[in-house]
Amino acid sequence: LFLKAIGLTYEESLAFWRAQFTKNMPQDKFDKEYRYGVRYNYGLEGKRQDWSPYQCSKIIGSPGSNAAAGEHHGCPFRNFDEGQLRAQMQQMQISNADASFIVEKVRGHHYQVACGKYFEAKHAGTTLIETELGGITHPNQYFEESVKFYAPPEVEAAPTSEQSDQFGKD
Repeated sequence: LFLKAIGLTYEESLAFWRAQFTKNMPQDKFDKEYRYGVRYNYGLEGKRQDWSPYQCSKIIGSPGSNAAAGEHHGCPFRNFDEGQLRAQMQQMQISNADASFIVEKVRGHHYQVACGKYFEAKHAGTTLIETELGGITHPNQYFEESVKFYAPPEVEAAPTSEQSDQFGKD
């Protein structure tokens, strides 16, 4: 649903999931066991409902939505043990000070604040007010804020000749 919410079509989402899953299983198994789920999420099967992605609080609190060993879904701040989390942050080049802050928040079960601090650490120079107010609240929020951060700065349009003429008149 995250991929759907960021604008991927059903076909693009299916291609992504197929590429990921067929690293560890044959394509026919993916088609039999997972294709229906992708179609269902896009409202193409079952209830034909237009599903929306879960907010962080739902992902963190729902039984079964957090990953078991070897799986990679759910909230990493909720799912990873401290050793895994520190190793991942070191690999992602998070400073020791930021990593310690994040781990402290995770120990206190403030997963969304930890996520907000992680965002700030990965997007140098940003300060999310959300970190102070409770952190990231939706996976798509993280994505959208990251897109804003990496977007090229808007270039101010040069004045038109008509506007230039107006400035020269008194």
